[in-house]
Parts: sequence; C-alpha cells; structure tokens
Amino acid sequence: MELSDLLSQLNAKAFGQSKWIAKCPAHEDRRPSLTISEGDDGRILLHCFAGCGIDAITASLGIEVHELFPKALVGSRPSRSPFTPRDVLKVLSFEATVVLVAARTMRNGKTLSPEDAARLSTAVGRISEGLEVAA
Repeated sequence: MELSDLLSQLNAKAFGQSKWIAKCPAHEDRRPSLTISEGDDGRILLHCFAGCGIDAITASLGIEVHELFPKALVGSRPSRSPFTPRDVLKVLSFEATVVLVAARTMRNGKTLSPEDAARLSTAVGRISEGLEVAA
C-alpha cells in the first residue's frame, strides 16, 4: 500500500514533518488519536494513542499488516529493532504524562472516570512493557 493512499483513506492531516494524524478507524474516535509516519526503510508506521493494536487498525481498514511494508521488506528479517530508543522514550514520556495527570486529579480529591482509570491502567502497562524491552 502506498502511504498517500492510506493518508487519503484516513483523511489524515499533517502533524509535524513527515507525520500525520487521523481518527483511528478501529474505535469510535472523537478526536484524532492515530499517528501515521514512514520509517527510514519505507514502512508505514501506525500508532493509536487510545491503545488499538495494529491488527485491529489494519482489519478496520480492510488491509493486511504486511501491506504496510515495502515489497523488499516482506519476508526479510529486520536488521534492527523496529523501535529506536528515541521512539521508546517518546512513548514512555507520553505515558508518564498520562500518569501525572491522573495523579494530580486524584491529589485534588477527584475520582477518575472509568475511561480515565482504564487509560491510566493502559499507561502503566505500557511503561512496564517499555521497561521489559529495555532489560
């Protein structure tokens, strides 16, 4: 799949240099939560900040995960980790911000909504996964 076709299908908007944002097709999105970018090797990178997995996202688009990779990469082994240390740190920083906002909310005597509590749980899980990857 060509990046331009995917951007058109998602009605994506530019979000920085060589990055786009769109509403995630895998869940009811009030605000855009899906980021789209292109890897150095031509892979199309998708990340839903609401927690949707790549399989759910591609299924809702009617495509297979392998279609996000250039033909030269399909069936070949990656030469490095799919995520750079910077990518991991950016995600961990975002998840730490989610934890901070929840902590401040509770410190101010407010109760988290069920949705906010679920998002906090997701953030804690992602931070734990990041620590496991780093070990």
